[in-house]
Amino acid sequence: MKKWLIPVIALVGVLAAITLAVTPMLKAAPKDIPMAVLSLDQTVNVQGQDLNYGQTVLTNLTTSAGGLTLPIKWTTCDTQSCVDDALANHSVYAALVIPADFTSSNVASQSGTSTDSPSQIGLTIDEGLNPGMSATVEAMMSQVSSTSGLTFATTYINQVPADQGSGAIATMLAVLIMFASMITTIVLVNVIKVDFTKKAGRVRTILQQVGGAAGLALITAIVAPLILGGLAGAKLPYGDLVGFAAIGFFAFSTIVLFSVDWLGLRGLVIPALILVLGIPILALPYEAMIGFWQYAVYPWVPQRFMIEGTRGILFMGQSVGNRSSLLLAVTAIVGLVLLFASLARPVTKAAAVQTEKVDKSATAARASAKRRHR
Repeated sequence: MKKWLIPVIALVGVLAAITLAVTPMLKAAPKDIPMAVLSLDQTVNVQGQDLNYGQTVLTNLTTSAGGLTLPIKWTTCDTQSCVDDALANHSVYAALVIPADFTSSNVASQSGTSTDSPSQIGLTIDEGLNPGMSATVEAMMSQVSSTSGLTFATTYINQVPADQGSGAIATMLAVLIMFASMITTIVLVNVIKVDFTKKAGRVRTILQQVGGAAGLALITAIVAPLILGGLAGAKLPYGDLVGFAAIGFFAFSTIVLFSVDWLGLRGLVIPALILVLGIPILALPYEAMIGFWQYAVYPWVPQRFMIEGTRGILFMGQSVGNRSSLLLAVTAIVGLVLLFASLARPVTKAAAVQTEKVDKSATAARASAKRRHR
């Protein structure tokens, strides 16, 4: 290959990677946002006519009857426990509950028999699940309020602490750990190289690589939360973040290690591709991604586990033993298995030729020495 083609190929590769990373963000549009709704409203008989405003509101929200076009996927609940479970399991971003006296309070207010304001619909938003999506849900409900005249009593669960601002610190920590892991491990694997020209010494060198990655993971996990917490002026759950960050760092490190040990520097294409594919996962909620990322990338990419884990610890009171930590640990185990599988790599042809030359030289030297002794 002519040398001048190399920078051209590199440019094409960079442009393709950037295009791959930004396309989902340019086409992002929230759809099928999961929300729960429950009507506890009791029917009221007024002058022989049964009224249930709550059911009307429910129908208008969940169907096209009310003329609303909301990008929401509604889960209609029959009991309060159904709503509570949906919020507790983080299967919805928010929940609406129409109170039992919704119709009666509206009838009383309209007839003038009560000066109290009609009961409001309860809106509960899980802010910590995804701070950006919680703001989107709140904006949509504000639009519904201005269009329909409904009023909502909004409460938040898993609130982002006041000293963490908009919650971007979770994304910043995930990005910091990911980039630190990949960059430092690339340096590590170039300092501690496995000699595949011979079988001996491979195990020791790979163990040194793994030990080096573990040491870097621990150092970074100790330092990174201190840096971000100090810059943001936020008090973070330090112990759990250190454990989680160490697991995440090590998981990304194993990806770099096995890629390079198997394929050499060409293997860096693998972590680079994972890096590019995972960028939209850090920036967008699942419901705003295009189909390819939802079905082919989101289920497995490590960035998903990093961002969900950091949000869980920072906003939801989860510990280092959360589900995301487990999935990152599985990623690390798979990476280690692939890394140690490189022990089975045969000596390359070039190495074999070099070894043959060395053997011939040694044989010639011994023959020459025997002749001199004679």
